[in-house]
Amino acid sequence: APASGDVMIAWTPARGAARYVLEVEQDELGFVFETRLLPWQTSFTVPAQLLVPGETYEYSLLVQGDTDNELEIEGGFRTAAREPAHAPRR
Repeated sequence: APASGDVMIAWTPARGAARYVLEVEQDELGFVFETRLLPWQTSFTVPAQLLVPGETYEYSLLVQGDTDNELEIEGGFRTAAREPAHAPRR
């Protein structure tokens, strides 16, 4: 189902994680948002103000460990189309 408003991305904590790097992209719009997160965080909310209605976004969550190990998880979401200001009455 399309997301409306803020979009929360959540994950299960990774054992040995030293940090997470979350990147959200929308290629056609040239949109890239990246944030570094602390190892005890298990979710991040992307504010609706950053997102365009009716678009598909991709995200990647990079888990960086104490060593040089990295694990990347990818996914995506679609924002809901904007509702017309005045829907015609029937």
